[in-house]
Amino acid sequence: MKYACGLVAAVLIAGCAPVEAGGSSGADNSSISFETGACFGTCPVFSFTIDADGNGVFNGKRFVEKEGEHRFRASPAELAAFRARLARFRPDGEVRYDWENCSGPVMSDMPSLSIQWRDADGEDSLFWYQGCREKKLSDAKPDLASAWKELPLEELAIPKTPPRLGR
Repeated sequence: MKYACGLVAAVLIAGCAPVEAGGSSGADNSSISFETGACFGTCPVFSFTIDADGNGVFNGKRFVEKEGEHRFRASPAELAAFRARLARFRPDGEVRYDWENCSGPVMSDMPSLSIQWRDADGEDSLFWYQGCREKKLSDAKPDLASAWKELPLEELAIPKTPPRLGR
């Protein structure tokens, strides 16, 4: 009986051992790619990829403070806040909301947003042309379209002086 109780205690204690990220701990070890698309005006156009450790590469394209490729590092708290803002929008597989796949009215000349989550299980992706007034996305636009602001990207993405169009 003493042997059986000791064995049960050992199994219970072993069950409390920490699980490494990527195991069944629920930790998100995916990398995320986030890309904004052009609009008719001066919408910032950029992309970035951030890995599970908070290492990222930003690529500024148009109407941003820094064009080209720039490395950045997010703190664990910044990365967790970014992931939390995106979590409810992560589809299972690929989902697109654009001219062909929109249950609401569609406006022209609006920017787009593309997000990919990649991990050992594969890739999930969301594409949203923001002119598509898909209710579940339109109502949550600040959470989804501004999620990148949780990361240390403002000095790269937001122009210090507003862009000018024309001559």
